[in-house]
Amino acid sequence: MRGNIQLLMMGDASVAANFQRAKDHWAGLLEDIDTVRLSVLADRLTSQQGWFEDHCGSTRHDGQEVMVWTAFAYLMSSADGVEALTITGVKLLEAFKASSCSGEVIADAVLVARYYYIEND
Repeated sequence: MRGNIQLLMMGDASVAANFQRAKDHWAGLLEDIDTVRLSVLADRLTSQQGWFEDHCGSTRHDGQEVMVWTAFAYLMSSADGVEALTITGVKLLEAFKASSCSGEVIADAVLVARYYYIEND
């Protein structure tokens, strides 16, 4: 998140637009998170990393940060309580780990899940 925070500190208004664009994209990607198989979700994440890199930041790394932070934030905003967030959050974390996304994306997913107190035992 350091890259996007630095951009915000420099007054770069495109960061907010990138987060909104990502949120809108997640609405379609995660609409079936309660029922989609983990392997399908992992494949979906893998196939969408490039979209986030291309549409949600001025650099590839900025897009990766936006991808991960907005995925969990989207679940938080759409979850029906803490228990629902925990269940879907663990599933999302496991899907990131099972995906072929870059190591940076997977490491960010672990970090963000901890931020949201989402742990898989």
